[in-house]
Amino acid sequence: MGPPPAWCQSRRGTSAGLVVAPHGGMSPDPLLSAAAAGRRANDLHTASLARELAEKLGAASLINDAEDRNRLDLNRVRDVVDRAPWFLRELEALLDGILADHDTAVVLFVHGWHVEQAWCDLGVGARLGGPSEARERSDRLSASAEFVEGPLETFRRELEGRGIVATYGARWPAAHKNNVMRLFRRRPADEPPAPRLEEWVRRGRVEAVQLELGAPLRWPGRARDLFVEAVAHAFGESHPPRREKVRSLPLPTRPAPTPTRALSLQLFDPGWGPDGLGLIAGAMHLPGGAVGARLQLFPGAQQMGIFTGHGLPGAVLGVPNLHFEEHRGGFVLRFDGHVLRAEDGASFFLHEAHRADAELCEASVRLSYLETGGGFGRARGEVAFGARVHGIDAPAFAGLRLAGPGSGRGLRLFVAFDGAPPIRVLQLESPGAWRTDRLEGDAWLETKRAGRRIDHSGDTWLVEFDEHEPLVVRERTRVALLRPMGPGGYVHATVGVAHVTLGTLSGTGFYEERRPL
Repeated sequence: MGPPPAWCQSRRGTSAGLVVAPHGGMSPDPLLSAAAAGRRANDLHTASLARELAEKLGAASLINDAEDRNRLDLNRVRDVVDRAPWFLRELEALLDGILADHDTAVVLFVHGWHVEQAWCDLGVGARLGGPSEARERSDRLSASAEFVEGPLETFRRELEGRGIVATYGARWPAAHKNNVMRLFRRRPADEPPAPRLEEWVRRGRVEAVQLELGAPLRWPGRARDLFVEAVAHAFGESHPPRREKVRSLPLPTRPAPTPTRALSLQLFDPGWGPDGLGLIAGAMHLPGGAVGARLQLFPGAQQMGIFTGHGLPGAVLGVPNLHFEEHRGGFVLRFDGHVLRAEDGASFFLHEAHRADAELCEASVRLSYLETGGGFGRARGEVAFGARVHGIDAPAFAGLRLAGPGSGRGLRLFVAFDGAPPIRVLQLESPGAWRTDRLEGDAWLETKRAGRRIDHSGDTWLVEFDEHEPLVVRERTRVALLRPMGPGGYVHATVGVAHVTLGTLSGTGFYEERRPL
């Protein structure tokens, strides 16, 4: 059998380590087409990170540096057995070289978790509340209980000592029956596709861990440097893995979760530079008991900063980096963490190469929102993004979703006018059916109208209503992406900040337009 293809780099090392990056490639195809719906994202920057880890550890490595996982997924048992048997043979060859000189091999599978959180989720075959739970589930795990309680727990504490969240399979336990990590579990398969590997595992000579890494641990920057430092300190030859048991830290007591299911905030402050600052933030409970959160910053032109986070329910709604603290008449939004900053927000979701080029930077948000009625009010506070810190005092919408999950077509537009009540404009599912709502006190007054959208130049369009002044919209930012719609369905969505005029009124708002693929 021949060597691996040129895009999968195999290197021998001198230590007991083997670093594997199965998803280090990149999709060459546009991501906003119908053909791209449902595609899995590649784990950007894991190839370069795996090389760096292997160099630090003196470890062997097997790195997919180019192949799109949607064409060949080296982390799926069926794919490697049916279409890439060379991958299993190369794994065995590298492990054979390691075990000729070392009693035990330590295999680190490097993956990307698509959140902008400094979080490493350690997958060993089961979701563990702590290292002490490894013994009762030992036959399901890809690492021995002794390894989990000793070297892996030491590594987890090394990470937490550097400000990196580290958990045992909280989101990605490496338990799927088609995950290559299953080949390393202590309970053997009936017909193992890699017999030599199965024998080494049965004899306790291989310890394997899946590292699911948030973007800050993969993109170049201080967080990645700290992660590499922790790996080198825990598994490097100058600090060999210890076999003695480490006392488990007690699990923290979680407060009762807040009953609030979702909160959001959208605002635009014209005082930020020449183009103003747009902000969209939200958090909501997800199916399965988790909480998801997102922050998008639009600091002018086509620039965009984005944060996506994941967490568990708690006393406040949100995730560790972003949360809402409710109080009478409103809430406080707090964010401290990393965002990916793209010069062109439109291209960020269009090609993986553009996403990989985004810059990782830190941001913080402190905003107090006080509602005046109907999900509208005022936000005051401070936003720090990149090298800029800016005070915020702007009208804001809260709790208003731009479009519901079942909306397959239409336009949603929320506008805050200078010196006049805000409006929202909704294009209904049927062509020509529009609704314009104006906030009066605590209630939205709804009026259904017939209208039509007319496109002018690339960033300016208007909506003409029967017996009503036309609505002129000039896009300040334009970000295109795919959104899920129902089971297995997707829509093409365009979102952004817009300047709006309605007769003599002038204001700024947020729009989202959806079209079925």
